[in-house]
Amino acid sequence: MVDTAAMVTMAIGTGAVAVAALVGKEIAATTAKAIYAWGGAFVSMPNTIKSVGQRVDAIDKRLGENGQESVFEMLHLLHDSAEAVVIKERLRADREGVMIWHSDKSGRCLWASKSLQNTVGGTFEERFRGLAWLNLFFDVDRAEIAAEWNQSIVNNDPFIRRTKYRHEDGSAIPVRIEAFPLPGGSVLGLVTRL
Repeated sequence: MVDTAAMVTMAIGTGAVAVAALVGKEIAATTAKAIYAWGGAFVSMPNTIKSVGQRVDAIDKRLGENGQESVFEMLHLLHDSAEAVVIKERLRADREGVMIWHSDKSGRCLWASKSLQNTVGGTFEERFRGLAWLNLFFDVDRAEIAAEWNQSIVNNDPFIRRTKYRHEDGSAIPVRIEAFPLPGGSVLGLVTRL
């Protein structure tokens, strides 16, 4: 006798995993497009993101074979891949003098490249750690930038803005900031001096 309840449960579980795989593909594709747009400083990122997409495709293939793939395993693989991209770009940024930073999903700065720290003066602890990065902006702009940033975080949208950093000595540094959310909720940002 066929156990209908078990068949329905298995079909629902398989469907949920398939939906999660499709969402994962969309996340990988969106991330690849956003990061690719950054240009020269991130030349190798598309290859890394392509690798993430290939891993998702491999999971999809396994899903088709046995229908028993764990959604949590798939999401864990995606998260690990996104973190690998961040670590790789951190190392390259310091080696090549690129100005990038990384924050958690609440907007607290976790890391800033040596080039970015040298551009604004001071140490990471003084100028970037947590929400100290807000003090990089002049008083007249700080509240508006904080509001735009918070809106971007809430909506999981890119944050793109031309503004001025305040150097440690008080001078203005015109910059363009481009920040993009990553799978897992953290944010990776690029600063271009204008």
